[in-house]
This record gives sequence, structure tokens and C-alpha cells, in this order.
Amino acid sequence: MKPFMTTDVVIIGGGAMGTATAFQMAKAGLDVVLCEMRTLGSGASGRCGGMVVHCYGREVNIDKTGERLKFQRANTEMLKEFQQELEIDYEFRQVGCLDIASSDAEAQEISDLIDIQRSQGDYEIELLDKKDTLAIMPTLNPDLVFASRWRPSDGNLAPYKMCAAFAWGAKKHGAKILTHTKVNKILIENDRVLGVETDKGVILGKWVLNATNAWSKFLSKETECVLPVREIACVTEAIGPSPAMSFEMLLDGEFSYGGTQTASGNLTIGGPAHPRDRRLGYYNEVTSINEVQRLGHYLTKIFPKQKNLSIIRAWTGTMGFAPDGIPLVGRSSLTEGLLIAAGFAAGISQECTVGKIMTELVTKGEISLDIDMSMYDPGRFNGMSFEWPDPYDLSILHDYLGAKKRGTEKEYRVPYDLTSER
Repeated sequence: MKPFMTTDVVIIGGGAMGTATAFQMAKAGLDVVLCEMRTLGSGASGRCGGMVVHCYGREVNIDKTGERLKFQRANTEMLKEFQQELEIDYEFRQVGCLDIASSDAEAQEISDLIDIQRSQGDYEIELLDKKDTLAIMPTLNPDLVFASRWRPSDGNLAPYKMCAAFAWGAKKHGAKILTHTKVNKILIENDRVLGVETDKGVILGKWVLNATNAWSKFLSKETECVLPVREIACVTEAIGPSPAMSFEMLLDGEFSYGGTQTASGNLTIGGPAHPRDRRLGYYNEVTSINEVQRLGHYLTKIFPKQKNLSIIRAWTGTMGFAPDGIPLVGRSSLTEGLLIAAGFAAGISQECTVGKIMTELVTKGEISLDIDMSMYDPGRFNGMSFEWPDPYDLSILHDYLGAKKRGTEKEYRVPYDLTSER
């Protein structure tokens, strides 16, 4: 197939990672082409709650808190900088985040985790009791609040606006943004990338970045380990002035919910969704009425004072996580010129740092940030493919490596019918 375009870097994926990287690469003087099979932010980036959190999860690599904080803190500083630089306001606000314990056992767990975090230099994190938690967010159901972890520098933003802002900035510096352009294959010869094959023709490039998250497993060997997760969310009508911080909590022992209030006052809430039909798999984005009803149930349970709020929009999205909860970021060890950015459990907290890392790898061959990149090594799973168990079990994200140590990892490899993956 004859190439219709030649460039320095081809970026696959128009979400947070792709647009943030395109902006920084173009700003650094690189010739960049970004390909997105739908519209910007139409995948996981536009279907999340927009939470910007410095440490996410309860037990996911808590022993790596110090290194994780370096990554996220650098991201927060760049988010503030770029919001001033770009002409589209993506509404980044540092309004804090609460990780809420809904039982005495969880309260003790949170207390223990804070001790570990502080031992690694995380002095900002605070342990709040029930009274102090409700003082910060009085709209919460007091019967569900026992304690919380509180970080005031966390916050939220508008993901669609952020992707649009970065894409606008990238185009301003000469990047080409091709929406409705699906990459079918990364072209490789003698273990070196040549470019990509799209549904519109071949684009030749010295570098290729696979930034398609849950869809990345279809394009590169290292990302076959990325696990797709189907999630549901909704947004309510505006509720006016109210505490607007992000929050996370385990509800009914099953759902890990996070939510934010947008700058306009609309409340967003969401969490993992069970596949309704094995034939549809985890890439189905059709929302059913029973899923909206479930969102309404959790909304009124968490915020009983807002029980008369109307849900104005609900959606489903496919996220993609690495089995150990830490994303795959960096150069491929299998293919020269191939860059990987996939498997993000909290991508809205990491896209600017990813963009900086990718830009420096291309322009300098090394990064300037003081971050141990070995924990983000894209090749650490050696191209292994993982499947969710059947029935669906979110604990694989947190528990797979522990199960492997116990010799029970086979329970996490039950084949799943993905007949409508794409």
C-alpha cells in the first residue's frame, strides 16, 4: 500500500495520553500525526469521572507510593501550567479527594495504609474521622462514613475539554490530527517500526506510540496483558454550590465508586459494570435501563440528601488496566521505535507526565524526571495475555500477582468470549 503521509511520530489514540503527547511533541519541534478511530476523547478518557488523584486504590502497590507520587506530582504541576498556556479551559481544580471507609474494618485498613504511605515520604495524606469527613463533604450518607483518607491537592477536570485543549495546542504547533482514522496494524520490519497501516492508507514514521489503552492489546505484543474493564457512569442535573471534591469508596462490598462535581455543579458517579451478555464482551458500549437504575440506587444511597436529583445522562465505557495496577509506559524492548502508553487505572492523573516522557525519549533518548521507570516497563509481563475470570471479578486488578505467588492464578485465566471486541 502506497504511503499517503510521512512523519516523525505516529500517535495512535486520541484520548488523554495521545493528545497530551501530541501537544508536547509538536511543541518540541517534532512532526506529529495523531490517528483516532472515532472522535477525540471518545474512549476511556471521555467516559471517566475526570478525577485527578495522586494515589489511587487501597492495596495496589502501596509499597511503591514514593515513586508513584513523583509521577503524579509532576503531572499536577504540568496540568496547572498547561491550563494557563492553552486557550481551552479544561476546568482543573484542586478541590481534594476523599477515600471513604464504610466500615470499621475499612477504617483500620485506611489507617494502616496511611502509616505505610507516610513511611515513604507521603506527608500530605491525612486520616480523617467521621466528623471531619462529613464536615468536608456533608452531602454524604453519614451511615456509610466511618473514616477517610484525605488529600487536598487532588481534584478533578473536564476530560473532553482537556483532550480538545491538548489537540488544539498540538495543531497550533503543526501536528496533524486525523479523527475517524482507524489504525489496523503497526508496520514492523526487522524489529523496527516503519509506521502504521490505517483504513485510509499507510503513514510512515520513525516512531509509533500505541496509546489506545484497552484497545492496545490488538496492536502490540507487550500490551496483550492489558485487561479491558466495562464501566458505567452518569451525570446529574446541576445541584448548585456544594463540596465538589472527588471521592472513592467501596460500596456493598462490590463497587469501587468514584465521583466528582463539575465546575457547573453537575455530579458524576460511576464504577465497574458487569457484562450483561458473554457474547458482547467488555467492549460493548450500550447502556441498559437496569444499569441506569443501578446508578440511581447508588447515587441515592451515597447522597440521600440528593435523592430527588435527575440523572440527565448515563454512559458505558471500556477502560484498560495492567494486571498489577501500574501502567505500561516507555520504549518497547521488542521493537525499535515503538513506544507504549497503556493500562492506566488513573490516566487523568498521568497524561502530562507520559507526554513529557515520550517526548524526551524521542528527542533526547532519556528522561529528565527523577522517576524509577523500571516499575512502568512495558515488557514486564513478557507479552503474556490475561483474561478476566467468568464470572466477572474486579479483584483480578488487585490480586493477580498475589494469586500467582499462591499458585492459584489459573482462576484468572478463564477464556472469555470477545466476539464483538472492536
